[in-house]
Amino acid sequence: MSAEERSRLAAVARRPADAVQPAGTYARTILNRLLIDLSWNSSRLEGNTYSLLDTKRLIAFGQQAEGGDQAEAQMILNHKDAIEFLAENADEIGFNRYTVLNLHGILANNLLADPTAAGRLRYIGVGIGGSVYHPPERWCTCPTFSPSTT
Repeated sequence: MSAEERSRLAAVARRPADAVQPAGTYARTILNRLLIDLSWNSSRLEGNTYSLLDTKRLIAFGQQAEGGDQAEAQMILNHKDAIEFLAENADEIGFNRYTVLNLHGILANNLLADPTAAGRLRYIGVGIGGSVYHPPERWCTCPTFSPSTT
């Protein structure tokens, strides 16, 4: 094989990963794959019926599943946004009130009957749909709740 043919084959075979890429490109590629898997699995825990393929189409191309529920699509996109929030701010955030309320705001975006409740402490008891479990009232985050009384 001539040097010219070898050079041409090497150029064709070269993968984009071999080329010089901006810092963080590989990490972003991995994060994009994780966004789909984590968003899908997190939403499934909430009872979402989107398939993994439908979730990929929604996140990658903005295509809602045919006949799919708008609230389910919103839930998946909210989970994606929450994961991005954590990944992009990992060096600055901690397990504190700011982070928890921001995550709640992101996850509840456009899903609550009262839109002002997103990102705020709840003032009412909360149930778990489809379950016989009833959370103890004393853990309610209502104005009369005080950690010293628990």
